[in-house]
Amino acid sequence: MGKLDTSAVEALARDPRSAAGLIEFLRLSNYRTRSFMDALDEESPEDVLGHTALHALVAGEDFAASADPAERLFALLTLGAAVAADGYDTALPTHVRAALEHGGIVVREADGAARAAVSIVEYDGVFVVADKLFELVSGEIQLDGEPLAMPPHFSTFRTLAAASRLPRASSLLDVGTGAGSIPLLRRGGYEVVTGIDVQPRAVAMARLNAKLNGRPGLEFVVGDCLTFADGRRYGHVIFNSPGEFELVDRFASRVGALLAPGGVCLVLAWLQLRADQTVDAYLRECAQRWRDVQVAARVIYGSPFSATRDEVTRARPRVGSYLTPDFLAQLRTEHVSQRTEVELTFQPSAAPCLSIVEEDGPRVTPQPMFE
Repeated sequence: MGKLDTSAVEALARDPRSAAGLIEFLRLSNYRTRSFMDALDEESPEDVLGHTALHALVAGEDFAASADPAERLFALLTLGAAVAADGYDTALPTHVRAALEHGGIVVREADGAARAAVSIVEYDGVFVVADKLFELVSGEIQLDGEPLAMPPHFSTFRTLAAASRLPRASSLLDVGTGAGSIPLLRRGGYEVVTGIDVQPRAVAMARLNAKLNGRPGLEFVVGDCLTFADGRRYGHVIFNSPGEFELVDRFASRVGALLAPGGVCLVLAWLQLRADQTVDAYLRECAQRWRDVQVAARVIYGSPFSATRDEVTRARPRVGSYLTPDFLAQLRTEHVSQRTEVELTFQPSAAPCLSIVEEDGPRVTPQPMFE
């Protein structure tokens, strides 16, 4: 799968004119995710961007061959499809095409068809340049490893929805910022916004997006969540965790040092449990290491990225699941019997405790973490 290398992303961040030319053209062309809702039978832009793989399979090739130039661009930049040479040439002005190809944003295949090396996603007037989640090739989805800087997708909107329930704060630290989607899309009225990521390439892409969207006050730096310290304490810390819960566990043990008095840390993560583990017992075991904070855990069993024991055992996802049979079979080989989404909020406290809420279930009375 074609991808801009780190040096190319950094060059764009230093001189974003080729990307900026495309963004300006897209703005003037009324290129809006909302405008594709009817064609994709979705009720919101969040649903459109949360279901891009499904839309690529169902509509990607039709969009790529559409008489509507905006649909061709959506296929190219959001659905991971190639667009035939004549369709691409008529969708964009000559000077925009030249700038895109010079900057490596779009590459030509042997038959002249155009394929984007990045995705460019619009949401609520914000344009986010990011790695592609997938490519559509001959009607099939192809993946090539984990993207370093993902575009706004299902998990992004779950995180933003959870963040909307937080009390107001004047500062934000976004951990694992990737392409900078959370700082760009979060309407929190912050005075200070910092995004950190361990990957220099992701940070360069986030800086590019800040420039493209006229957000010079956003600060993006290379940093590890387990060691980062800039002398500030933040009112909000947000971490949409991409991987193993072990990282969240280790991060949680130091989150109190990053929070201002009265601050809140929000973490969205996944628990992958063995057959002999339960969500309640696992979280309470981890919480023994989370000192100086009170923790509220919201366990979300109905997420389309979660899997029950029965689904993993049979490697057969339920209707509405985003997980594939191959993914479930891989969980089984790793002795994982259950995959569950969990939303955690941490607040500084001299009396640490953990409360657990199961979605559509009763609230568990808070219990002290330490006897």
